[in-house]
Amino acid sequence: MKAKLFVCEAGLALFDDSGNAIASARFQEDMYGKYNRLMQGQDVQELSLIVEQAKGSGISELINPYPEIQKLLEQAGVATVLAENERERQQQEKEELMIRAGLVYSREEVLDIVREFSIRKSEERIREKSARLDLQVIQSIAAVDELDKVVNLMFARVREWFGLHFPELESVVEDPLAYCRLVSSVGLRSNFTEAVLKEVQGLSAERVSKIASAAERSNGGEFTDEDIAPVKELAEQTINLAKTRDRLMKHVEKNMKKVAPNVSAIAGAAIGARLMAKAGGMDRLARLPSSTIQVLGAEKALFRALKSGGRPPKHGILFQHNLIHSASPWQRGKVARVLASKIALAARLDYFRGEIDENLAKQVLQKVEEIKRKYPKPREKEQSGRERERERWKRRR
Repeated sequence: MKAKLFVCEAGLALFDDSGNAIASARFQEDMYGKYNRLMQGQDVQELSLIVEQAKGSGISELINPYPEIQKLLEQAGVATVLAENERERQQQEKEELMIRAGLVYSREEVLDIVREFSIRKSEERIREKSARLDLQVIQSIAAVDELDKVVNLMFARVREWFGLHFPELESVVEDPLAYCRLVSSVGLRSNFTEAVLKEVQGLSAERVSKIASAAERSNGGEFTDEDIAPVKELAEQTINLAKTRDRLMKHVEKNMKKVAPNVSAIAGAAIGARLMAKAGGMDRLARLPSSTIQVLGAEKALFRALKSGGRPPKHGILFQHNLIHSASPWQRGKVARVLASKIALAARLDYFRGEIDENLAKQVLQKVEEIKRKYPKPREKEQSGRERERERWKRRR
C-alpha cells in the first residue's frame, strides 16, 4: 500500500490514494521550533511516531513531497519516492488536510496557528536584521558625526566664555582639545605661569613662554573661583566627549574591516561607513551603480541641477577623500569617478564574495596619477564654463 506524507505547522499525517487519513502526529509543546527543525532536516519525535505508524499499517511505499526530510526517512528504513509536485497541491489544500487528519479541530485553530507562526517568524527576522554588523556601523558613524557637531559647539562655547577672561589664549593655542585641556587643568588666568604650564603635557617651551607672556598682558576681565568652575567643567566634558568620539571611531574602523574591507581600503573606514549609511546598508551599497555612489550625499545639489538645468555635482561624501579634495579643481570630477567605480566594485566583492582584493586600492592610485599627468591644466571648455558661472554670479549680485 502507498501513502502520501503531509507536513504542516501543526504536525505530520499520512493519507492514502483516496485522500483518507491513515495516521497523524501533532507536534507537542513547541510547534514552531519542531516544525523548523524538521524542515531543516533535523529529527523530531513526531517523525519517528509517524514512521512507526506507517510501518505498522503495512505501507510499502511512502510518497514524500519534502526533500528536506528525505534523508531522515531513508535512515528510518522507509521506502520513499520523492514527489515535490505534490507539495504545491498540499499547500493549496493545507487547511482542509489539517482538519481531515485530525491535527486541528477547526478552521479557527488553523488561523491561530498560522498567525502564531507568522508573528514568530517576523520576530526572528527582525532579530536577524538587527544583528547585522553593517547596521551597527551605520549607527556608530552617525554617533561619531553627531559627537563631532556637539564637541565643536561645546568648544565654541568654552572659547567664547573663557575668552571673556583670557581672550589672548585663542591666538596662541589653536587646537580645540589643547585649549580645553588648558582651561580644565589650569583654570584662572593668574595660574597661567611658566612654572604651572611646564607641567601640562604637550606644550613646547616656546608655546609655554608665549602663553605666560600673553597672560601677563591680557586685557580680559577678572573671574573668581566660582566663575571659572562651570567653564572648567564644560571644558572637561568637551574633552570626555572627544575621547568618546575617538573610541567610537576605532569601533567603526574595526567593524568596517569585517564588513567592508575592500571599501575601507579604498575610501577609508569613515567615508566607507558614511557611504554605507547613506545607501541604507551594505547590501544596498553593493547594488548601487558607481554614478550614484559618486554623488551620494549631494542629493540637494543634484536635484537642484536637474530642476534648474545647471551643472550637476561631481561628488558628495567622496569629497572628504584626500585624493579628491587635494586634487586640482578640474581633476576632482575625474578622480571622483575613478573612486566611485572602484568603491562600487569593492562593495560587491565585500558583500557577495567576502574576498579581499589588494589590487583595487593600487589601481585607484595608478588611475589618479594618470589623471594628474594627463590633465595638468584645465581644458579650454572647462575654463569657459567657469567663466560663464562667474558671470552668472555677478549678474545675480
